Amino acid sequence: MIGGGLGLLAGYGGRFANILVMRFMDIFYAFPPILIALAIISALGSGFLNCIVALIIVLVPPITRVTESATARIAGLPFIEAAELAGADGSRIAAVQILPNVLPPVLAYVTSIIGIMIIYGAGLSFLGLGWRRRRRNGD
Repeated sequence: MIGGGLGLLAGYGGRFANILVMRFMDIFYAFPPILIALAIISALGSGFLNCIVALIIVLVPPITRVTESATARIAGLPFIEAAELAGADGSRIAAVQILPNVLPPVLAYVTSIIGIMIIYGAGLSFLGLGWRRRRRNGD
């Protein structure tokens, strides 16, 4: 949801919003995703929820980029211009016209990277930073 919202803002919010959001996402692209996850977990501490938070933050930049490119493609179509000429405001156009047309490629991308996120989570757990099984007395 975070990446999708930022991608919609960057794709339909104008040139300034696009530059602001996408340059901030480029900062995350400068580092490998597993390194970002390690840095976040080391700052927050080990644990399952912190591992999930780190993986969510790692997912935001690529989802933002896919959403922004799909939004920019759709924003130039005639039915968006017709909605603007009809007097609809930008948030309504984004929610009613753009979002339903952007969801299929974004969901396809998200499902394709779920396996990678599972591998990242397993790697973090292997290092002792993710999910750990609680030991009972006698185990």
